Amino acid sequence: MKKTEDVATTLGDGFILKEFERNGAQNIQCAIKDLGKVGPYDQCKLLVKAADKLHEEGLIKDKNQSVRLSYKGRDGNWVPFPSIWVNEQTAQQKESEELKAANAFLMGEMEKQRVMLEKLLEAQGIEAEVEATEAVAQRDF
Repeated sequence: MKKTEDVATTLGDGFILKEFERNGAQNIQCAIKDLGKVGPYDQCKLLVKAADKLHEEGLIKDKNQSVRLSYKGRDGNWVPFPSIWVNEQTAQQKESEELKAANAFLMGEMEKQRVMLEKLLEAQGIEAEVEATEAVAQRDF
């Protein structure tokens, strides 16, 4: 897939890429190629450098959310396995972000309307009683 190719090009030869699909989204696990031959300090340096590159290329948004040092095993214990995850948003995550953006836009529009109403009432010499409007504009839906 194109995204996997972009990740491979960005990281170079030091990582093994595995593709996973979850909830209709493509996720790529980037594991250090010769993990047993790389010391812990150098593992951290490799992960930081790789995460920085992926972030610069726009392939990951949040480096802290993408870098993983371990995973929870089936028995509930944490297993060390340093890697980076390049995850695609699920349809539900995309929709949620779109709704948040639309909500922010509408809240901004409501604030503009409130200011215009106050100015109109002031211009007509009417003292504005807009407490209810302010309460609605300040709500976080």
